[in-house]
Amino acid sequence: MNLNDHSQNLIKSTELYSSNMESLNINSNLIEKLPIYINGQEKIATGLTKTTTIGDIKFAMLSVTDSNFKPEHLEHYAIFEKWQGNERILDDKIKIYKLLRLWKSLPGDQLQHVRFVIKMR
Repeated sequence: MNLNDHSQNLIKSTELYSSNMESLNINSNLIEKLPIYINGQEKIATGLTKTTTIGDIKFAMLSVTDSNFKPEHLEHYAIFEKWQGNERILDDKIKIYKLLRLWKSLPGDQLQHVRFVIKMR
């Protein structure tokens, strides 16, 4: 897999610090930070835009957090969306901005209860 400019920018801007979904600002064209869980640890993806896909996030996060990660093994991993005991695999083509806006639009701001987890399929 070749790195496109967007994935390179995500890798450069990925930071490792704590956050929470309540402070997530998705009203602009840029998502400031998004908690992603890898190996039970919270990591933060930053620099996400309206065009950022689940696949972009998965590649960038694995590239900076797993020293043994090889791009040719990317299909062995997925981002799972967890909410109230339910879990589903997110398609790599889904745009994270649209998904977050959908969650944010639900009654009671359900987004604060959602976790995104990267793990083996």
